[in-house]
Order: sequence, then structure tokens, then C-alpha cells
Amino acid sequence: MSHINAENGGAGLLACHECDSLHRVAPVPPGGRAACARCGAGLYQHVSNPLDRLIALILADLILFAAAHGFPFLSMKLGGRVEENVLISSSVALFEHSFA
Repeated sequence: MSHINAENGGAGLLACHECDSLHRVAPVPPGGRAACARCGAGLYQHVSNPLDRLIALILADLILFAAAHGFPFLSMKLGGRVEENVLISSSVALFEHSFA
């Protein structure tokens, strides 16, 4: 389902993702959503403050990025010796051997 905010909510055509029926894009009230007249699938919804959603996604991304770089993602045990690699060491090894 697409998100339509106040700036781009009044022009153009939109095809339904389910049945390909064409609909003219019209503004929807805050918290509302537009549905396909043929099949009832959701077409788009009004997003009142997209900046809050963007900031939340960026913060979640930073937390997951730090977790991905802090914990080993590959561990190999060869002859009693355990070798663990984190994400950045893999990139450095590829660069050192001219694979990147």
C-alpha cells in the first residue's frame, strides 16, 4: 500500500496492485485510506507526519547496524581452534586480497 501525504495527494492515476484497475488519486482525510472500487484492496493511506516514521526507522537501523558489527557472524572450528569473524574483518580481508 502506498503512502500519500498532503504534498502529492491530488494528482495522477494509480493502478490497483491486485486487479490493475485505474483510480484517480484524491486526498484522503488524516488517518484514512483509499480502497480499490473493484476488489477492495488498499491503494494508499494518509501519512500525517512522515518525518517521525523516518527518524524511527533510522534509529532502528543504527541499532541493528551496531549489533551486526559487534557480534561475530561466522565461526569456524578447525582442529580445536575456533576462528570468529565479524562483518568488518571480512570486508578488510577481501580488500587485502584484492577481491573488492
